[in-house]
Amino acid sequence: MRIIDLTLDNQQLVHQAAELLVVGFHENWPEAWPNIEEALAEVRDVIAPDHIARAAVAPDGTLLGWVGGLPEYEGNVWELHPIVVRPSLQGQGIGRALIADLEE
Repeated sequence: MRIIDLTLDNQQLVHQAAELLVVGFHENWPEAWPNIEEALAEVRDVIAPDHIARAAVAPDGTLLGWVGGLPEYEGNVWELHPIVVRPSLQGQGIGRALIADLEE
């Protein structure tokens, strides 16, 4: 696994990030991103110039999870939004690795 920037330059990864929002939140928060269109809009919002978006990617290019960091209180605090890991891979430290990376 490697952690890289999630940018609009990589549309395949952007689409995977949107799909992951729909799938990852479906069970516990289905109204968050009920469809791919709303999820794509969210991914594009998070990938703004003053935000941070990091992605955990498998060697084959599959997105394992991703995290967004949004500056709040004039940049003194960063809100984690969103953080999502493939449901089948949760509990394996991917989310923890993403947060540690974001903190750096």
